[in-house]
Amino acid sequence: MMPYEVGKTFIIRVPLLSIETYKELCSEKDNDAFIRKCYANDVLMESIAIASTSLYEALRRYCISGNGKTENLIQSIRKFLNRAATRTTPFGLFAGVEFGNLGDKTDIELNCISQYYKRARVDMEWLSKIVIICENNPTYWNHLRFRFNSDCYEAGNRLLAPGLKLQVQREEFVDCVGEAMSVKNTEAVKFIYNNFGTDYFIMNDLILKFKEEYCDLDPGVLLVFLKNLINMSIIVSELQPPQVDTKPLCYVMNIIREYEIDDGLLNKLQRVLDLIEQYNQTEMGKGTDLFLQCCDLMGEIQNLKSGHYLQVDMRTKYVRCELNRSVADSIEHFIEIVRNEAFVCEYPESLRAYSNLFIEKYGYNKEIAVQQLLDPDIGLGAPAGYSNPKTNNPLVASKSYIADRIMKIITEKLAICKNKELSVDLEDLDLKWIFNKKNELTEQDLDSMELAFYIMGESEEDIEKGDFLLVTSPLLGSDSACKAIGRFTDLFEDEKTKLFLENLYNQERALSHDRGTLLIEGHEMPTNGRYYNLCQNTYGNKLQLAVSLNLPDEKIKIELNDLFVGISQETNMFYVRSLKNNQHVRILLPNMLVPSLYSNTLRFLYEVTNMNYSNVFAIQSFCMSSQYKIFPRIKYGKIVLSPAKWYISIEDLYLKEKSFKQFKQAFGEYRERYCIPEAVYAGNADNRLYLNCIDDCDLQILYNMLMAGISMQKGLKRKWGVDIMKIEIFTLPYFFQ
Repeated sequence: MMPYEVGKTFIIRVPLLSIETYKELCSEKDNDAFIRKCYANDVLMESIAIASTSLYEALRRYCISGNGKTENLIQSIRKFLNRAATRTTPFGLFAGVEFGNLGDKTDIELNCISQYYKRARVDMEWLSKIVIICENNPTYWNHLRFRFNSDCYEAGNRLLAPGLKLQVQREEFVDCVGEAMSVKNTEAVKFIYNNFGTDYFIMNDLILKFKEEYCDLDPGVLLVFLKNLINMSIIVSELQPPQVDTKPLCYVMNIIREYEIDDGLLNKLQRVLDLIEQYNQTEMGKGTDLFLQCCDLMGEIQNLKSGHYLQVDMRTKYVRCELNRSVADSIEHFIEIVRNEAFVCEYPESLRAYSNLFIEKYGYNKEIAVQQLLDPDIGLGAPAGYSNPKTNNPLVASKSYIADRIMKIITEKLAICKNKELSVDLEDLDLKWIFNKKNELTEQDLDSMELAFYIMGESEEDIEKGDFLLVTSPLLGSDSACKAIGRFTDLFEDEKTKLFLENLYNQERALSHDRGTLLIEGHEMPTNGRYYNLCQNTYGNKLQLAVSLNLPDEKIKIELNDLFVGISQETNMFYVRSLKNNQHVRILLPNMLVPSLYSNTLRFLYEVTNMNYSNVFAIQSFCMSSQYKIFPRIKYGKIVLSPAKWYISIEDLYLKEKSFKQFKQAFGEYRERYCIPEAVYAGNADNRLYLNCIDDCDLQILYNMLMAGISMQKGLKRKWGVDIMKIEIFTLPYFFQ
C-alpha cells in the first residue's frame, strides 16, 4: 500500500485586507468619521459594491447628503469589513486564491494589493434566464437548433427528464426545486423522436412536419406544447452553455452571431462583454464605476432585474510563497495513522435499508437501469432523505459507531483533565481504539484527496521551529484533486499552472484505469441558478455524464440510460456498470456543491460509486458537525481537528426583556460561567465573523444574530457556534490545502 504524499504545490487563500487595516478602521469611535473613513477606502468600497450594491448606494448617499440610519450602516459596514479581513473563503473580492510551493523554509510575502488580479464573468443565473427567454422566443426558431433529450425515459404514460431546471412562466422565473420534470408521453411527443431521434433539428422544420401530419392543428396549441417541452428539458437547445471548458457568455454570443438571430441582443451582450474585459483590467479599488455600469446595462437587457449580475473572483499575488516541508510532514503522518489504523467505512442506514429493498425486489447481480430504479412508480424510488424530488421512502434512524466511540473517549479524557481546560489531546492508541472495528465494506483508497487547514503561528520563524498548529477548516477537503479549485481554474491561465492541473487529472485517470474503473465527471443544471457559478470548470475529465446538458466537442458523453445498478453477492454492495463499456464506473462531482443539492439521480450515482472508498474525513466531519452545547477542542499532534465550540440561543440567556442592554449583561455572565474567551468566531461552520466579546459593536452583531434566530419559520431556534480561535491566528492567515 503506497503512502500518501502531500504535493509540492498547494493552494493558499488570504483575506483582502490585513488585520491591521481592520483594527485601524474599527478604532474610530465617532460614527460619522468611521463611515466616511470606510467610504474613503476605495478597495473596501469596491468589494462592498460587488457584495451588496444596495449597501454601497446607502453609503454613497450618506457621505454625499448625510442622510441615513447611522446604526444600521455601521452594523453592515463592520460585518463586511470583518469579512474582508478575517475570513479566507473566496467571495467577490473579500478573499483570493493563489498557488504556493513546499520548500526548505517558510518565506511568504504578499505583493501590494494593486498587483492582485480580479476576474468578473456574468452570473450564471442571469445568463440562464437569457437563454430561457431566447429558447422560448419563436423568432429564434428558424435558426436555433434543438435536440430530443437523450436522458429522458418512459414511466407508464409519462416521459421524464432527470435533473431540475429554472423555468420561465409569463416572464417570471421560478425555481423548480424538488419537482420532477415530466410530460405526458403523447403521440405528438413520440412524433418528434420518431422523426429526429436525438439529432439536432431546427424548430420551424419540426413545426412544418407537424402541420404536414396534422392539417387541422391549432398553431397556438402547438406553440404552448413546444414551449412546455423546452421548459421541461424534454427538448434541449444548443444555446445552453456546457459547464466545462467553456466561456459561457462567449458561447451564447457565438451561436447568436453564427445564425444572425438577434443583432439587437448580440450588440447588448457584446457591450456587456466589453465592460467586463475593461473591468478585469482595472486595479483593485478602481473598478467600482465600471462594475456598476455593467450591472445597470445587464438589468436593462430583457428587463432582467436581478440581485446578482456578475460573479467576481480574485487571484492574489506574492513576491514569494514558500512553506516549510515540515507542515506537510505533519499532515502526512496524520493521514497514514488514520489510513492504516483507523479507516472504517460505515454504511449509511438509509442506503443499508435501500439495499435490502433492492435485494428483496430484484435479488443479487440483477442490474436495473438507474432511472427505472429511482422512479417511485416502476422502481424503488430514491433512498430515504433524498429531496430532488422528494422521496416517499421513510427515514431510517442512524447510529454512528465512530461517533459513539469519539464521545466516549472525549468524556473520559475531560473527566481526568486536571486543569479543566476545554481541550482533548488524542494519541495514536486513541485513534486505533475509536476505529477498532472490522470493516463492513471492501475498501479502496482514494486516488487523491484535498485537505484544508488554517495555520496558527506567531511568525514565520515559529513555523520554521515547528511551533505551529494546523486547524481543520470547515471546508474539510474533497475526495479528489483540484475539486476545491474547480471554479477558479480560469484565473490561472499561465502555461505552468495549466500543465500542473492537467498532470493531476491525468494521474487520477490513470489510477482509475489501472483498476478497470471508468472515471466519469457528473454535471447537471443545479437546482438553484446561482449554484451554476460553482459548477463552471476547466481541464475536466474526458468522460462526462452531462445530465440534460450540452458538452464541448472534445468531451465524450456517457449516456444516463447506459448506467445500470446492481448489488454484488460477494461484497453485498451496490455497483454501477456502463453497459456500452462493460465496466464499473465511479462518478466524481467536480465542484464543492454538497451532493444533497443535486438531483436524486446524480446524487445516488455519486454516493453508491464512492461508498467503498476509504473515508479520511470521518473524525473531522463528526467534530466539525457536532451540535453538543459545549464541545472541547480536539487535537492530534499538531492538528486541531475541531476548535472548542459553544452553541447558544437567545433563550439560553434567560432575558427578562430582549433588549441589547439586558443581552450584554446576561451574555457577559454566560461567557464567564462557561469560560468563553474574549476573541471568538461566531456563526455557523464557514459562515462566521470574528468578534471581540467585550466590544459593544461586536456584541451588537452577536445580539442581532441570536435575535434573528427567533423569527425562523416553525419556531425553530438557530444556534450559533462560537469557536475558540484567538486573535493570534490572524498574524499568519494562511490557508493550506
